[in-house]
Amino acid sequence: MPAVASPASTVSQPTITASRRLAARRARRQQLIDATIESIARRGFSGTTLATVTRGARLSHGVVNFHFRTKEDLYVETLGYLAREHYALWRDAMLNAGPDLQAILEADFDRRVCSAKKLAVWFAFWGQAKYRPAYLEIHHRFDDERYVEIFRLCRELVASGSYKGADAEGIARSIEALVDGLWLNLLMYPRDIRRQTARTDCLAYLATVFPRHFERPETQGCAALRDDQGPTSRHPVRAGSHRAGDGPQQVLSGAALHRKWLAEPAHPCRTARHEGRRRLGCGQHGVLFASSID
Repeated sequence: MPAVASPASTVSQPTITASRRLAARRARRQQLIDATIESIARRGFSGTTLATVTRGARLSHGVVNFHFRTKEDLYVETLGYLAREHYALWRDAMLNAGPDLQAILEADFDRRVCSAKKLAVWFAFWGQAKYRPAYLEIHHRFDDERYVEIFRLCRELVASGSYKGADAEGIARSIEALVDGLWLNLLMYPRDIRRQTARTDCLAYLATVFPRHFERPETQGCAALRDDQGPTSRHPVRAGSHRAGDGPQQVLSGAALHRKWLAEPAHPCRTARHEGRRRLGCGQHGVLFASSID
């Protein structure tokens, strides 16, 4: 009786070799992208060269030229990688938790995308987007869907909660602006704010505008304050003390919430930021880079 070939033996050697070459090529491209992220985070755009990238990746200059035609192509691929990473994270969160604003915000402050290194690179790219259309195109391709989803969820919450005077589009814009602003704070003042604090601020905003759907979270505190700087609880967004289950109330706009918060007496966490600027370490070329924001 003739022997029957196993499925593994039916795969030709050239196919296996081609598969291994493809895997090796992808690994080299990822090495270069990771090294580019590291270099931009530490040196900024002006200080990043193909030499700093190859040195960080421990690859030759010829390997870069083989995978990317120019340094700009490498930059575009690096931004695309960051955008796809963020996109996949919040989409997966939505699939696991169901349509939920909190799931999107949890993903925004996930360690995998919200680290000192990644934030430094994000803002470096955003600073160049006005002059490089390719960067804007990548940003819009991935981020516009996120905004549409946030707006859709806000509109559904306004309708289901019968929130009088609530502007779903304005709330969606405020959520976007709040996340972007907190990302910037995490980058600029890593000793004065942590990811969990930023997350709490966002959830507090949801509880403020949608009190019948979200409960106000407990504050995490301001870890950067010294004992002689007073209270250690950082105030999240303030617009009254109403919580889930309270009666109908006029929902304040994002701008009104901000004005109300600014009108309160200055909190030590706010004033500590100025001191934090002087304490921040700067890398070569003056690029802000903190080892941790957790």
